[in-house]
Amino acid sequence: MTHIASHSAFAPDDVRTATANRAPRDPIIVIGAGPIGLYAAFQVGLRGMRPVIVDALPEVGGQCAALYPEGEILDAPGFPAIKAAELIARLTEQLSPFDPLYLTSRRAMSVWGSVESGFSVETDTGETITGAGVIFAGGAGALRPRRLAAKGAEGLGPKALGYAPEAAPEAGRIAIVGAGPTAVETALAFASASETTALIHDAPLSAAPARIDALHAEARLNRLTLIEGEVTRIESADGRLTAIDVVTDVASGGETLRYDLDYLLVQAGLELIQGGLTGLEPIRDPRTGETATPGVFITGDAVEGEGRPPVVAAGFAEAVRAAEAMQDRVAPDAPRALPHTASSPMLRARLGAA
Repeated sequence: MTHIASHSAFAPDDVRTATANRAPRDPIIVIGAGPIGLYAAFQVGLRGMRPVIVDALPEVGGQCAALYPEGEILDAPGFPAIKAAELIARLTEQLSPFDPLYLTSRRAMSVWGSVESGFSVETDTGETITGAGVIFAGGAGALRPRRLAAKGAEGLGPKALGYAPEAAPEAGRIAIVGAGPTAVETALAFASASETTALIHDAPLSAAPARIDALHAEARLNRLTLIEGEVTRIESADGRLTAIDVVTDVASGGETLRYDLDYLLVQAGLELIQGGLTGLEPIRDPRTGETATPGVFITGDAVEGEGRPPVVAAGFAEAVRAAEAMQDRVAPDAPRALPHTASSPMLRARLGAA
């Protein structure tokens, strides 16, 4: 089991194991890299604590980046309208002075510990991340790439079936499954590189018109095959993919077509992983979001309560209160800064502002 105790940039002798005399420079684990998680990490850094951010997706941004990056958010403070991807970019830039450690592609599975002994968060990769406190900003749950439900998929390893373009081989016979912008871009990228490339989609293609035109242009040049249908069966031998069955016109029973293949890359969007974080207790203090376990806080859409508005501004306010209460828990004797960055020399120094 791998133990991650601190930020990769920490000096080894600067990261102390959990003790009762906890220092304000010990890392705080933030679970969730959506807008609330990023802002919570910023507030943690602003108070002299070091943020470590854990997220199941390979990139930061949560649903904003993964589901609707081009969608406009109309209720973010200070922006009449801002695209979700740009909001994430600005939050990440705001956080950058604290050089956070991003531990992506890791789903937090369980949390345990105490303020006195320190906290541990175990992930689905077998790692255990340790820190002084925990802020959960995971919303309704972790997201992951949508899995393929075809018969035979469960027996394939990552060399035959994958969900990330960077894991796919650079050559060979490759098929991409999906209908959205990511699937379209991935198919275009592989069209001229692989021996054969196919894009299999069971829904209308949904990407920018220019990119769909480019897709059809590649098809006319026989560098890409477009297949409207559903992958229903996968055949393999010794863990290697050999062929797939695709049913066209599924609603009418359709026709089953067989394609010889070396690698299947699924780019079919995201799905919510069922099951919560083991060890995460209910909120005990509604004002700060602290749970029944002192030193563990909940912010954002995971906060349950009648009357809480489901808007990003509410989550930002919760992040501020959680970070303040976290500092009181893990560093009660640390010097306090003036509350405003415009007037506090300590806060401005931490941000690198003149």
